[in-house]
Amino acid sequence: HIVWVGLLMGLVTIASQWLFLNDNDAHWQTMVFTILCLSQLGHAVAIHAGDVSVFTKGFFANKIFFGAITLAFLAQMAVVFIPVFNPIFQTQPLSLTELGMCLAGSSVVLIAVEIEKALRRRRKAS
Repeated sequence: HIVWVGLLMGLVTIASQWLFLNDNDAHWQTMVFTILCLSQLGHAVAIHAGDVSVFTKGFFANKIFFGAITLAFLAQMAVVFIPVFNPIFQTQPLSLTELGMCLAGSSVVLIAVEIEKALRRRRKAS
């Protein structure tokens, strides 16, 4: 699991870098950085639910875990959208469209792990 998820995260990150690469270094780097961070959060959410689908178990089943994920997400958004952090982290604010693209790209990991769990459950049932 660690190997294929690590490879998938790397592939998604490199593919996003290729897609977003342009003359404005900090801007495309912000998108790639955000995809990598949100992919990690999505993976944490998926594996926290164990073999059960996170969509079945629910995102709010463990309030402390939900709080930690929310805090990490807000920290990532702060690094991107709060101007004082931009020079420190060499980031630039993203448009809503770009943020949506980052959310879509990073959700690949969560969806892939959910598919793996569904296949594992199906194999157990048969």
